[in-house]
Amino acid sequence: MNILYRLCWLYALLLSPLLCAQVHVTADQGRAVSEWWYEPESPGWGLILTHSGNRTVMLYAGFDGQGRDVWQVGVGSRSVSAISVELMQSHWDAGTNRVDQQWVAGAVDFRYVGLDRAEATIRQGDSVRTVALARIVSTRQSAVDDYSGLWHNPEVPGFGMALLTQGPVLAVLASAYDGAGAPRWWLGYKLSRPNDPAPFVAKRFRRDCALATCSVTEVLAGSISIRPRNERDLSAHLRLNDGFSPLPNAPVFANFGRYQNIGESASGRVDPSDARPFHSDAALDDYLTLAETASPELPYGCIDFSPAPAGTTVGAAGSGTNTQEVGIDEGDIVARSGDLVVSRSHYTLFSDPPISVSRFNLTRIRSDMPVASHIADLFLPVLHHAESAVVLPAPAGRHRFALLSSNRQTGFGFCAPTLQEWPPETALTVIEVDALGQVSQLWRYIVAARAGALRLQDNALLLTTSASVLTGVNPDGTSWQTFRPTWHFEGGAAAPLLRAENTWLSDFQPGTLGTTVVTVHRLPLAQPDLVKHFSLFSSQGNLYVGPDSVYLSSVRVEPISFTEDNQVMSYRTLTGIHQLDAQDLSWRGSADVAGQLVGDYAGTWAMQERHGTLRVLTNHFQSNSVELLTAAKLTVLAPSATERRLLVTAELPNAARPQPIGRSGEEIRGVRFFGDRLNVVSFRRIDPLYAIDLSDPTDPKIADELEITGYSEYLHQLPSGKLLGFGVEVDPNGSNAWQPEALKLSLFEGNDGGSSLAPIQSFLFGGAYSQLPVLNEPHAVSVFQSSPEDLWFTAPTRLSLPAPPGTYGPMAVLRVRYNLAAGRILEARVIPTSAESNGFDNIYDARTVVFGSQLYYFHEDQVYAAPLASPIEVLPQVL
Repeated sequence: MNILYRLCWLYALLLSPLLCAQVHVTADQGRAVSEWWYEPESPGWGLILTHSGNRTVMLYAGFDGQGRDVWQVGVGSRSVSAISVELMQSHWDAGTNRVDQQWVAGAVDFRYVGLDRAEATIRQGDSVRTVALARIVSTRQSAVDDYSGLWHNPEVPGFGMALLTQGPVLAVLASAYDGAGAPRWWLGYKLSRPNDPAPFVAKRFRRDCALATCSVTEVLAGSISIRPRNERDLSAHLRLNDGFSPLPNAPVFANFGRYQNIGESASGRVDPSDARPFHSDAALDDYLTLAETASPELPYGCIDFSPAPAGTTVGAAGSGTNTQEVGIDEGDIVARSGDLVVSRSHYTLFSDPPISVSRFNLTRIRSDMPVASHIADLFLPVLHHAESAVVLPAPAGRHRFALLSSNRQTGFGFCAPTLQEWPPETALTVIEVDALGQVSQLWRYIVAARAGALRLQDNALLLTTSASVLTGVNPDGTSWQTFRPTWHFEGGAAAPLLRAENTWLSDFQPGTLGTTVVTVHRLPLAQPDLVKHFSLFSSQGNLYVGPDSVYLSSVRVEPISFTEDNQVMSYRTLTGIHQLDAQDLSWRGSADVAGQLVGDYAGTWAMQERHGTLRVLTNHFQSNSVELLTAAKLTVLAPSATERRLLVTAELPNAARPQPIGRSGEEIRGVRFFGDRLNVVSFRRIDPLYAIDLSDPTDPKIADELEITGYSEYLHQLPSGKLLGFGVEVDPNGSNAWQPEALKLSLFEGNDGGSSLAPIQSFLFGGAYSQLPVLNEPHAVSVFQSSPEDLWFTAPTRLSLPAPPGTYGPMAVLRVRYNLAAGRILEARVIPTSAESNGFDNIYDARTVVFGSQLYYFHEDQVYAAPLASPIEVLPQVL
């Protein structure tokens, strides 16, 4: 093979056509942003077309009359079938370090005559020629890691790179100037993932023509190293040598820096935070095929820990589920409708081997005396666990509940009771109970995915599920196959959950593929068959339901600094926020915020939609010099008025207000939005409690700060503006500042109405290992106002005993009576149940319910009860 055809082959290996060749799976209308063309009859030169909107940048990489490599560039408008461009050539003045001359060197009229063919009329000097061009196809499979386009270093104007990603190949054409200031080009490629920083060879080319034949000579001329940060930002180290001079290793251009994409990204994202839809079902199929080569995101164990819910509603004549937003109910392990309570309990299923599953119990309670009677066991699909329940609107004299259950499987064989493929399954069952206690099933919705959060908003159920699109073929995890989740109503045919019209892709760290898809399902209660879906390939799926929108969060890690060999020195964590319309789940916009949503339940409590903005509080792990040192960061987002995008309108801390929200090294332990007030608790050895004023969404500010010992992990705002904090006490001078000494209940002035944060009362309970589920799960506290003066809080707890270490008293109830008129806590008592002490009982499966004048405690199949205000010493078992 002579050198002329070797160069043609190199281009053929690297380059791709529009539409027919590789495009990004989310490219706008399936359109490529970059095309590389060559002349089959006279290879050795090429045209690179890079599109942005209705404009095209054309880069001519060829040879001058003396056979020396030269590049020229121009910008022109494009129609459906043609592009016309004037080619400009530049001269570089090394003394002033800038372009000192630029002139029109030619023009190109480019016309498409087919998907893979084009004609170009090229005018250079006195020469005019019309040539037939071909676009060479390397692969027609859609791509994910695609960095095709034009890149430049803003710090070094006049130099740049054209990148083309095709399958496993990344091609780079670098444009620079030689020592005489003439424009020269270098070509290199690598056969590895785009995030591989290993340098690859850069070559230069020269054409020699004798009589009617021409040949092309190639020489080694340096190296190129590329490390993408995201689709619009990468680190590049260029070492470009002369190659043809008597000193072939003489450097021509050397640069290590950050390069930016100056056109459209291949994915169609305007910003790296954007979620993008798959442009076709074929692109979605290609993505799933590519995912088979990825490493699956294995779950922690075999149980899906649902995104923790959110904060306060009060049920009629009794307590209801403690929620974050008024009017938006949330699924929990206990739900009360009038005198009927659905609660979760566990039992052993004697299979081979025996496994423990859970079910829902239906219990009737009384409001005037402590009496409970069992109505029915609400059995679920085979091998399903009861996850959560929510009360639904019902006709007079009837009760309705939505019951969420799942088999808690992941699709990986080792999670099954026996070594076999065991796909995940979630069921949402709606039941009705009549006045006689007869239970009937209205409908059941089934999804081949793991269960997540359950919400009720505007007479529609909102459900999140997650599924890996990979499933283990064998239990040792050495091979995978694609798993495509489905949905159906019981008795109906299964339909694919993932379709191009409702499946979107968030951004991932370069070189990685997301294999977990999070789906939001919206089922109108009046017509559940009109279910809508929004699916997002995402590394996380916290759900927050605001008054007007639904928000999903995703997390990615992004490099922020590199060594000269393009190894990553440091990363930053970004949380992507994706806004959906609450009614039709259409995508409204996305944005990145620095850091990660605070953990556990606060992942959703750390967001608040209000006055058309979204407030987000994140743990802030960055400590690089360009960012303020702080334990947490507040970001205010608002929809763009002109495009589907969330814009950052305010941040705290900032240059004008640098006071940190918690010091660097402290951990955020509690967060709660109340109207235009945010309270945050950070902790290391003491508890700084912050009150942040959000009344001006463009200028949030820390209004007050209070330091006390210990920390509050759950905060509840009282009607008077005071704060009730549930937490732990810690000895700040002890050898282990993280070791709790006791449970702690605190009452604070809440910096509302002009008052300052100040401690009012505090109470300590139990020893170092005492348990209070409300610290991690806000649903574990019940709130009930029994009179104009008295507000009651009840929560399951279990106190550790002084000796021996690790022993506990019986399950108990923390009962708190707050007097609204006095503004003080009149009672804070721990009342043990009559159950025997058993350190193995899962206190986190317990809930309290207040109904009328009675207090009920539900745990597994047992119910304990007594009058709410009675001076009892023990809460007796009644069922």
